[in-house]
Amino acid sequence: MMLSKEIITAYRSNASGLAEHFSKWYFTDRPRRFPINPFQVLKDLDITFVFRNFDRIEGLYMPKSDDSPIEMVVINAKRPIQRQRYSAAHELCHSLKDADAATGSIVCASGSNSYIEKYAESFAAAFLMPADELAAQIRMRNREECLSWDDVLAIAEFFGTSFSACYYRIRNLYPYLVPEKLPRSSKKNGYQPSVRREQLGLSDLPLLSDVFDAWDCIDYAISSDFARTVFKTDYIFNDARLEGIDTERVAVAEIVADLLNNTQNSVYCSDKYQNYCHIAGHARMYDSVFDKYSAPGFNLFDTMALNRQLFSCFPYPDYGGSFRDANTLVIGSKFETLDYHDISAAMTELMGTVQELEVRHTSLSRSDVVKSIAQIHHRLTTIHPFSDGNGRTSRGFANETLLRYGLPPFYVKTRDKANYIDALAEADLTGDYSKLSAFFMRSIIQSYADLLHNEL
Repeated sequence: MMLSKEIITAYRSNASGLAEHFSKWYFTDRPRRFPINPFQVLKDLDITFVFRNFDRIEGLYMPKSDDSPIEMVVINAKRPIQRQRYSAAHELCHSLKDADAATGSIVCASGSNSYIEKYAESFAAAFLMPADELAAQIRMRNREECLSWDDVLAIAEFFGTSFSACYYRIRNLYPYLVPEKLPRSSKKNGYQPSVRREQLGLSDLPLLSDVFDAWDCIDYAISSDFARTVFKTDYIFNDARLEGIDTERVAVAEIVADLLNNTQNSVYCSDKYQNYCHIAGHARMYDSVFDKYSAPGFNLFDTMALNRQLFSCFPYPDYGGSFRDANTLVIGSKFETLDYHDISAAMTELMGTVQELEVRHTSLSRSDVVKSIAQIHHRLTTIHPFSDGNGRTSRGFANETLLRYGLPPFYVKTRDKANYIDALAEADLTGDYSKLSAFFMRSIIQSYADLLHNEL
């Protein structure tokens, strides 16, 4: 939406006024629901948004040009979803106000004090937390002429913003309702919004779902040779570390190549080099994922073939690909694995869920597809059908399913292992998949950004 020069001039010093003017126009024929979804707004204005990895940049605005007919917004994939939403609204401001004057990309650096950036930040606050609704939320909670930190957190949750962004918005409009300074969360007894959100059971899933349901250019051509190489070198190495298989990256390539080419005839196909056998089998498993994700006859029992590939470079390759014939205990898990006698029946039952997703995926929202895949993934981990390699096999099948439905693969970075295990444990103990689904979505965003970053 290109605003007239008269409108821009009228609001050149009034970011809140511009946000209100645009909001009235945008919501003329749409219900205004909170939290407002800035990604859907970008989509409705035909502005493409993508995620990339930045260190000191929150986002980019790229206007149409002779070289690029697409207006684009780029968001930092490393930030929390609340900050990403703020950045999306920030870049929306640049599209409304600065597109006509921009001669190139507008780089939005973290902590910038430039006028154009401060204006866009004020616009984002006013658009996501409009004054009329903020006043209504305060009236609901302002029982003693002031707001508690929990009140501020609840209002931030309502608007889908960070605690600090909400605090400063309230502070700017109603300075007498909150203390002059933010709570010192670093202090042992200080108010810690992230900890408090966890205690209250608040979830990022609705906000992340908004992203996925508006994200049109999410698909990634993993079928390319380059993408396969990236995934097999970086992601599989990481996934091996996740499983406690510690290898030096420099030494991997030559040994793994020999194992892949010669399998049981390789000099490295022995117990002495079993870590490398794991890596080589994992690479072969992902070759199968890449080759077959779009093939007809998609089937949960493909996991047997994936598990067989995982152990294909071991001295005894027949170890993989068959359901376990004994009960096992998963150290550190919150559940008991299924009795081995019940594996076939449980897999057949889960197959029904997989087939239902195959039939219904085109009628589901993209976020619901991801949620379904997360639930299938969890159920597969609890069935624990194989003697070994269940984690890598279940993640491999999840990625095959994601790719099948036009989504980037996910993987669990070593630093995120505890969060992944906690999300699985919550599903184990409560049957609530919110944390696991949110983990999947965050991981897919990061995976998408990593793949694009490595392609440059």
